[in-house]
Amino acid sequence: MAHFAKIGVGNIVTEIHVLSNEVLMKDGVENEQQGIEFLQNLVGSRDLYVQSSYNSNFRKNHAGRGYKYDSIRDAFIAPNPYPSWTLNEDTCNWDAPTAMPDDGKFYSWNEDTQAWDEQNENMSYIGQAPGLGEAERFIFTASGSETSVTADDNGVLINYTVGQVSVYLNGVKLVMGTDFTATNGSTITGLSALTASDVVEVIALSTFSPADTVPATGGTFSGNVVVGATSGNQTLDVASHDLVDGGLKLGGTLVTASATELNLLDGKTSVGSPSITDNGNATAMTIDTSEDVTYTGNIIMPTNKKVQQKGAFMQSSTHQAMVLGG
Repeated sequence: MAHFAKIGVGNIVTEIHVLSNEVLMKDGVENEQQGIEFLQNLVGSRDLYVQSSYNSNFRKNHAGRGYKYDSIRDAFIAPNPYPSWTLNEDTCNWDAPTAMPDDGKFYSWNEDTQAWDEQNENMSYIGQAPGLGEAERFIFTASGSETSVTADDNGVLINYTVGQVSVYLNGVKLVMGTDFTATNGSTITGLSALTASDVVEVIALSTFSPADTVPATGGTFSGNVVVGATSGNQTLDVASHDLVDGGLKLGGTLVTASATELNLLDGKTSVGSPSITDNGNATAMTIDTSEDVTYTGNIIMPTNKKVQQKGAFMQSSTHQAMVLGG
């Protein structure tokens, strides 16, 4: 297939047209002028067309919309990505002021600092990083009249995630929803009737699926969870500790104490030896606001123990210190 770029104002490429190689044949040899005249006659105008190589075998680069055709260099040149970059006269591509480090790591250009910023190889891309199979490619060659594609030339069934697929016809990207339909994950439909030898290229992008993460809906950590690498103001906040069915659990058991109750133990390393055992599981002793103590049951002392009342008034009046029988 032969590709021709339509050149508009300012020598900017506005369209890409694909022709059969047979259209260019003259006396058994491909001739660019044949293709130009064919396109001019087809649309009835004298627009300027320049042939482009899909494999960049001539005119430096394959043309694309927005590229500029430089007639002096006889080359297609992409838009300059950054003001500081300069045109490489040999390749007609843009070079950064400093070469990107060639150490196998990922970098992006920082125009503000005029330097290459290293990127985390696991976070630089949504999906897999370039060169690691981030997309699956299907090539289908038409025999004529097809309007849909389900498998490539090798019989491999097309498989894609809806919304993450690109389709090219003879190297020209088609517009989803206008030039084709891709809604079921296995078929490309809605194509204009293909001509024999037309090449349809389907690029199925990978779905971003991070590993070793716990979803927002909940999950289980199999290892330790550390909040903050160093001391500071890090906080682990259990937003709904309702003491009923949600909140902080230790060893699978819900902590039924409130934050206020837990804070009563702040700074305590122990609660001492147990001093009261209530086998009846009821209120055995009540201390009121005046610090008077009321016992629900009898006070029973061992025979070798006694109730002691200390103070000078006990020595002068037993009645003042103890009331017997109310």
